[in-house]
Amino acid sequence: MRDVFLSIRERIVKASIEDEAIGQPIYRDERVNLGFYKLDEPEETARELTASSKLFVRTFLALPDGYSERRFAYSPISPQKVTILWAAAQALHESEHHLGDVRENLRLLNA
Repeated sequence: MRDVFLSIRERIVKASIEDEAIGQPIYRDERVNLGFYKLDEPEETARELTASSKLFVRTFLALPDGYSERRFAYSPISPQKVTILWAAAQALHESEHHLGDVRENLRLLNA
């Protein structure tokens, strides 16, 4: 989720600056397959998640008036045009989805 916040934040920044912005894909499977998470420690990851979520929120709240309706291609992999507001809602959706995953895994571990 930390990387999701950072990725969507960068898409929002780019869409705020460029008129025909195309967001960068997150490459989620490649990140896992290449082992980019293997050195992550739970406590440090939790701190980074807190920092990235706060950074995301600050970025969204700092948008100039009307910018939440700016449109951009979400990524080359998902090229549909979306608004910055949609991207922010997507970040919220991903947060809720992944929180559900974490709760389910913790339930299974404690069963």
